[in-house]
Amino acid sequence: MSREDTAVKRMAQLLKSGATMLERICPQCNVPLFRLKSGEIICPSCGQRFVIVQSEEEEIRVYENEALKELERILTSKIYKMTAEIRNVSDVSELSDLLKSVYEILKVIEISRRIREKGGYENKTDKG
Repeated sequence: MSREDTAVKRMAQLLKSGATMLERICPQCNVPLFRLKSGEIICPSCGQRFVIVQSEEEEIRVYENEALKELERILTSKIYKMTAEIRNVSDVSELSDLLKSVYEILKVIEISRRIREKGGYENKTDKG
């Protein structure tokens, strides 16, 4: 089966599942993009995911959100590694240092999630 046939078959499956074909095309494949019921936008051919923005401000918010999610993923993996260290540590002072580090990482994750839930950083400039 050719790549084109596979893409057409995938498009038909997406339509049957309630996805919407968009007017925009994938810059890689030149195949129409689809919006899933979840709101995600994907290319049925290469599987790449897209975010469509209407303004520069919206683009910045998307980048902020993705950067914060990546930070949270990295910090969570650090906590996972530290958990293994905590399991094996016998020195109370070393344990205390590890726990302080975990606590600080958890605070950063919490702040990051609050920022994402609020929809970005607060604008501190007064334009009025």
